[in-house]
Order: sequence, then structure tokens, then C-alpha cells
Amino acid sequence: LRQYASAALGRTLAARDRLQLVQDQQVQVLLGGFVMIDRKAWDAAGGFDERFFLYCEEVDLFARMDRAGGQLWSIPAARAQHELAHGDNLVPRRLLYMAAGTAEYLRKHWSAPKRVLGLGLLWLASVERWAAGKLLGRWWPRLAALGEGHRLVATRPGLWRYGYDPVRGLK
Repeated sequence: LRQYASAALGRTLAARDRLQLVQDQQVQVLLGGFVMIDRKAWDAAGGFDERFFLYCEEVDLFARMDRAGGQLWSIPAARAQHELAHGDNLVPRRLLYMAAGTAEYLRKHWSAPKRVLGLGLLWLASVERWAAGKLLGRWWPRLAALGEGHRLVATRPGLWRYGYDPVRGLK
């Protein structure tokens, strides 16, 4: 919830937290691009939930692993190179799927009041970026691209707020 509030304010706590990782340490979540998971921990958590089409599938897995008593460790010396998906991070469709994945995670793991607040903060962060792009993009091209990227999430929350629900969600 703290991360969503910081995003709505145009800040990120993730970068600050990442900079503190200088030695092996237990963490709550990892990026899913490169992880090694013990088979017993994978089985105990039930593997990936197939309802997640894109985005937050690893966050969901890690939350279930934690509930099953598993541990996540960040090993700063470990390295991997991710050759795919080097596209533009600000493509509207990509941000739309990211919002839908986040909404699916919130629907599954958060109580109704927290879910409503989390979805509201996600939408507010996108509205803020879309509006800033519209208002100031003439002078700052990167801000214009940021605003355009968040256009669908900001202006059409009905597309993503139900996550990947088979009836109401993003397909």
C-alpha cells in the first residue's frame, strides 16, 4: 500500500530499497525475470496461477510461498541477462496490462477496503501522469510520452480494474 501511495505522489520507494541491497538478505518480493525456486517451495505454493496473463504473476507466487513458510533471498552477486521484452515501457497497452495484473493481485490478496484504496491510488497515479503529459508535454517530450503511456489506464479504468476476470476483466 505504501508503494501505491508513493507512486500516486510521483515517487518510488523501490529504487531506494534496491540501493540498500549490498549483501545477501531475505526480502518480501523479487523481480520475476530471474529467480531460482526450490521444487518443494514451488509445489507448496502451487506454482504460477494461470489467471495472471501478464504482470504480478511472480508477486502472487511469492505471496503464496511466504504464506506456505517459504523464504525469498536476494543475492546481489547473482547476475542474469534478460534478452527479451526490451521494448518501450511506456506503450499504453503494456501499462494497461500492468494495471490489470496489479488489479488481479489486489482482488486475490487484499481485503475489500485495501483493494479499493489500492485501485484508487493506481488510477490516481495514472491520471497524474496523463494530465502532466497533456499539460507540460509540449516542453518535455519524455513527459508527453509518459502521459500518452498512461492514457488508457487513466481514462478507461473499466478496462483494467477487474484484473483478468473472465467476464469483466481485460482479455
